[in-house]
Amino acid sequence: MTPKIVRNYLYYIIAFLMLPTILTGIASKIYWGYWIFTPSIDELLDQVVKIEQYTFFQRPSREPFSGEDALLNFSSSNNETLGDWPLGRLPNNLVIRNLHPSNQSNISINTLNKIEKTLLQTGTIPAHAFPLWGSIAYGKNKSNKPIYIIALSSQQISNDRYIYYEGVLIENKDNELIPLPFISYFYEIAGLEGIYHWLVAELIITIQLFLLALLFIFKLAIRKIKSIK
Repeated sequence: MTPKIVRNYLYYIIAFLMLPTILTGIASKIYWGYWIFTPSIDELLDQVVKIEQYTFFQRPSREPFSGEDALLNFSSSNNETLGDWPLGRLPNNLVIRNLHPSNQSNISINTLNKIEKTLLQTGTIPAHAFPLWGSIAYGKNKSNKPIYIIALSSQQISNDRYIYYEGVLIENKDNELIPLPFISYFYEIAGLEGIYHWLVAELIITIQLFLLALLFIFKLAIRKIKSIK
């Protein structure tokens, strides 16, 4: 084979390998809200130097489960798979960074209500997402200002489908909460809906094979035309 033919085949192989990743990324962005991998939590936690309280508000009652035991319990449920339960992300990363609550007391339900009210009034989270449930950690940032780190879920917005919210609120001198930019994306719990990403993968492979077959047929047709000439 000539160098040109070898180079062409190399381009085909690269395109063949890249196509599934591109199509998977597009499907993930449309359905889950992110490109294949969930957004990093590092930028959010880089500003945190101390955690004083940690509470997980359980659904549907929003009963609080707090302190070191709660943090360790939910950190073990971390899952970064496409579309799966994300509420272990915050506690898991707090443990990795050795940011443990200094006391075992609950963050009050009034605080959760205040956070919800702030997020609603500022348009950070839409009204249909409430009431929220999940993790809240309270501590101090690098400027020694009070800070709330939240990893909360919406209520079910469609069949087994939820919105996950992750972000930081700073408490000012007037005890007002100021939300910084939030991360949000979709996830699903159980049900047949949970196999969506596997079905998408099958569809992508099918499309890939179909395009490869078309490319092969096209090349054969070109060769046949050239041979006739």
